[in-house]
Amino acid sequence: MEPLKTGGNLGGNRANHRSDPRNPRVNTAPAPAPTPTPPNHRYAIALFTAAYNFCKVHTTLGCTPAVGLKLATETWTIERLIEEITA
Repeated sequence: MEPLKTGGNLGGNRANHRSDPRNPRVNTAPAPAPTPTPPNHRYAIALFTAAYNFCKVHTTLGCTPAVGLKLATETWTIERLIEEITA
């Protein structure tokens, strides 16, 4: 009597797997082109990161990450952050 096979495709032939490039049934349509990012997207991310590190007090640290790393002596306000950026 032949042993019972469980699961699918135990013979080692992976041609039915979706990630296998030999699979003829995979959709071969080209991927859509990436959407362009807004022109100020990098500036928005940089401003968010600076506010996160210099203005937001983290409960686990008890201070901002910048104060914790001695990059700043006090927690900054958004106004001071904008002044430092535009100076």
